[in-house]
Amino acid sequence: MNEQIEKLAIDIGSQKERELKNAISHVIGNDKWSISDITGRAEMRRYPDNTEVFVFDGIELLVFYPIETSIDSNAIGVSLKATQKFRKLYAQQSVHPTRESRGAKR
Repeated sequence: MNEQIEKLAIDIGSQKERELKNAISHVIGNDKWSISDITGRAEMRRYPDNTEVFVFDGIELLVFYPIETSIDSNAIGVSLKATQKFRKLYAQQSVHPTRESRGAKR
C-alpha cells in the first residue's frame, strides 16, 4: 500500500509540474527558459479550501483543486485512487507580454 501511495504522489506531482511548465512556456512564448529566468516571477497562492492558484508575472494561469482520493476494496485487494483536477486560465485569455511590459522601448 505504501508503494501505491508513493506512486500516486509522484504521478500527481509530475502532472502538476508538466502543467506549470506549459503555463510558463505559454507566457514566455517558448520552452527555452531556465529556473534563473523565472526566479521571483512565480508564486503559488494557497487558499483555505486547499485550492491553489499559480500566478506568473502577476497573471493567474492555473487553478489546482484539492486532491480527491477514493479507496476500492474487493476480493482481490485494495485499490487507492487519487486525482487532482485543474483549470487552465491562460487558455481563456491573452497572456503574452507586450513589448512595453517587457521593458522594450518604442
